[in-house]
Amino acid sequence: MSGRAVGWTISLGVFIAGAVIALVASRTSEENRRRAADSAQLLRDRAGASAAHLRERTVETANDLRNQWTETALEVRDRWSTTAEEVRARAVDTAEDWRERSSEGIERALRQAAEARDESLASLDDEDEDPAPDAQRDRSED
Repeated sequence: MSGRAVGWTISLGVFIAGAVIALVASRTSEENRRRAADSAQLLRDRAGASAAHLRERTVETANDLRNQWTETALEVRDRWSTTAEEVRARAVDTAEDWRERSSEGIERALRQAAEARDESLASLDDEDEDPAPDAQRDRSED
């Protein structure tokens, strides 16, 4: 509730109280009217002071709340900044780990392919070596 709304509410309350006191005062004796007028004046004075005090307290409370929210927002920002930095660092580490693992996997696959190729070529070399001695035998017989 804003300070103006509180002020208007208090003013309306004072007006209603004053009207009730005036109504009662019009139906009572002179002494009662004087007392009612004094009471109405006292009520107006206190209502004004209360409204001013309430307005001051509202401003103080609003300032306190704003300061608390600002501090909270800064703290949350700092925490999220730290968290974001940690997440980024973990992501970089994870990417490097994956890169190393995939490189190791590729190297292993290349090594296995080379070994398989060598094995298949080795069997071809053996076949090539056998006919050569036969060819030499055939030549030596001639």
